[in-house]
Amino acid sequence: MPLFDPTRTSRYQAGSNPFIDEFLNTDYEAGLNSIFPQAGGFNPLGNFLRQSLGRYTGAYKGVLPDEPNLGFTDFLRRQKPGEEFANLSPGQRGERPGMFAPRVRWIG
Repeated sequence: MPLFDPTRTSRYQAGSNPFIDEFLNTDYEAGLNSIFPQAGGFNPLGNFLRQSLGRYTGAYKGVLPDEPNLGFTDFLRRQKPGEEFANLSPGQRGERPGMFAPRVRWIG
């Protein structure tokens, strides 16, 4: 199973319960976990999302005066953190493709 599946990005349908919507838009970590269930696990995508939460929260608070009706979950969907993670290099994503490869030796 891939770490990020763009077809499965949310456990909750937005707008089906106004109380849950309000909670997810005020508790930023819960909003992140509702959009990206992988954020709760100890995997490279989850680590990236948890580390980026402060950056996304700051950017959201900066946009809020211009768009007061924008919810945090809607803001996160616009930012597309999954695509940002996919665009990182393998080393930045926490992958180690050369871990089991033998050391390369040059004969000159």
